[in-house]
Amino acid sequence: VYINAVGNTSTTLYVSPQIEALLGYTPQEWLADPKLWSQSLHPDDCEYVLKQVALTDQNNEASDMEYRMIARDGRLVWVHDEMVLVNDLEGQPQFWQGIMVDITESKQVEDKLRNAREFLQGVQDSLSAHIAILDHEGNIVQVNSAWRDFGAQNGLEQPNHCIGMNYLNVCTSAKGSYAMEAPLVANAIRGVQAGGRNETWIEYPCHAPGEQRWFVARITSFESNERKWIVVSHANITVRKQAEEALREKERLLSEAQRIGRMGSWSYSIPTDTLQFSDEMYRLFDISHQEFQHNKAGLLTLIYTADQPQVLRWMDEIRDGRQVKELGFRTFLKNGELRYIESRGVVEFDTAGHPASFIGIAQDVSERKLAEIQIQQQLDHLTALGKIDQAIISTFDLGVMMEAVLSQVIAQLQVDAADIMLLDRESRVLEYVKGSGFHTQAHERPSVPVGKSLAGRVAKEKHILRIENLKDQPDDPFISHLVEKEGFVSYFGVPLLSNRKVKGVLEVFHRTTIHPYTEWVDFLNTLAGQAAIAIENASLFGNLELSHQELSQAYDATIEGWSRALDLRDKETEGHTLRVTELTMRLARRFNFTDTQMRYIRWGGLLHDIGKMGIPDSILLKPDKLNVEEWMIMREHPQYSYDLLQPIAFLQPALDIPYCHHEKWDGTGYPRGLKGEEIPLQARIFAVVDVWDALCSDRPYRPGWAEEQVREYIRDQSGSHFDPQIVD
Repeated sequence: VYINAVGNTSTTLYVSPQIEALLGYTPQEWLADPKLWSQSLHPDDCEYVLKQVALTDQNNEASDMEYRMIARDGRLVWVHDEMVLVNDLEGQPQFWQGIMVDITESKQVEDKLRNAREFLQGVQDSLSAHIAILDHEGNIVQVNSAWRDFGAQNGLEQPNHCIGMNYLNVCTSAKGSYAMEAPLVANAIRGVQAGGRNETWIEYPCHAPGEQRWFVARITSFESNERKWIVVSHANITVRKQAEEALREKERLLSEAQRIGRMGSWSYSIPTDTLQFSDEMYRLFDISHQEFQHNKAGLLTLIYTADQPQVLRWMDEIRDGRQVKELGFRTFLKNGELRYIESRGVVEFDTAGHPASFIGIAQDVSERKLAEIQIQQQLDHLTALGKIDQAIISTFDLGVMMEAVLSQVIAQLQVDAADIMLLDRESRVLEYVKGSGFHTQAHERPSVPVGKSLAGRVAKEKHILRIENLKDQPDDPFISHLVEKEGFVSYFGVPLLSNRKVKGVLEVFHRTTIHPYTEWVDFLNTLAGQAAIAIENASLFGNLELSHQELSQAYDATIEGWSRALDLRDKETEGHTLRVTELTMRLARRFNFTDTQMRYIRWGGLLHDIGKMGIPDSILLKPDKLNVEEWMIMREHPQYSYDLLQPIAFLQPALDIPYCHHEKWDGTGYPRGLKGEEIPLQARIFAVVDVWDALCSDRPYRPGWAEEQVREYIRDQSGSHFDPQIVD
């Protein structure tokens, strides 16, 4: 309810709270904004409403309008607006009072009914069949354009004016096929009127001079608004009848060709969602014609479950009118045999450009597919073996190698889980090493003695062990526990043999029954052989690594012995070698050297003054400062270090410190006068540490300096004696 000022529809004096439910605006918003009413009017209806209001003002009469308004949220609202003028006691107009009612739903219903009528007539006129709609008494209510045209061709007078006439009378007055049709149609109509079948099909011949024509009529009844209606449609099917005969002969020839090539043809009507199969299609799906007709919906169940989604997507694309690619899927015959089918075809469109049907063929390609699968499987197996070989070559980490083996076991053999146990030859027990595919930790069992449990039996008997149902192993507590926790059903155990010696056991588990074929078992044995090779390589490398460690320790002990021998000879620097070596190692770690490089840095530090073995005692042990000639001899000790160590192959990477630790950043050092980064980084690090320790230590000819004094000296020599980066 609303009240507007007289002559001014934009000035609202009152509006009821229901305005918010109708248009989303509160009464306060409506009263506060005079423009809100005109702004809410649909632009296409604004002129009409304002014109009606103006006429109402002029005639002083009530207004009754239907128009559209736009709600706050953008909804389109149809309203029925009744507006009356309210006068005072003296008959003077005071204000307009109106009631707006939401009629959106009824408008939508009207639109739908109108569209439905137009659509129905359009559909009828678009059909090539001749259609007439009759009431229960047989009077013509409506005909389509094809009926009118056909009636004119067959002698009906004024076929457009037949509405309201009795259908049988119209047919009787015709000279052509309608007259031939009349008795048959009359019987069908009487049957429908008597409450019989609500649909009747009639095919009948019409003999014309020199030819025979065929027609088909369809009479259908239905109820609407408690009234019965009859629809009569018929068409000339002479061409179809002739084509059917020719088609039957072609189908016979095609069926024979399809049988030979194991290829069937099929068609799918998109508008009617119906399938048609050739005889060979029934054989491909191992289904009879009767079974197909009674259960077309169950056809999908014949397709392998994993392939059903892609088949459904393929059919959806066909219904959308898209030209689809070739589809491959699997189907089961009644005897359980799996067959591979390939299907292809094209979508055909009607004259209006709408998808009408799909014409396709399907072929049994099982033999070719199985050959392709075998080839692909062999390639996959070779690839898997290559990955395992790569793992064996690239690492000696047994865990990494076993993980590579297990991943290929699960992927290539399509099993749920697998593990590997290694044999300790001294204790004769199997130790768990690695597992994959398990949901729990139940498979990580303790040691298994040879001969005990399934894995122990495999190790003892040295041949493959297959268990189809693990529940048949009640005497094995571990297996019973594993079945309970993991739900395994099938088991395979394979000994890992190298040079006829058992290295361990590969176990394979599956949660359903495994039906292995010969190639499957052969590849399982091949993977077990690869696992045995990996174990053997890891064992050989472990022994080699142990020997290498022992040799390295011997080298280290020998080098430390040399450094101690030098300290014993040069009493004034006793302990100096170990101190500078340790400090150099600490500083070198800041520069991210590898472990191998750090080992050579240690050896280089221990041997940095090994060349002093070639310096006479009179010079090396002299308590006073050296003269120029003696100093020249002393400066030769880096060269002596190089000459002494260079022939020893394993010490060549450690030469940088003994040979270059007296070189200086500015190029004034010895023995070669190297400059800047020409000096190896290890030697630049050691040079700082060597000077630090020398200045901090007491000498026969001077006491050691204070640490802060040494630091100041090193800072002062940065960029001349020392690498600034090392000093920092």
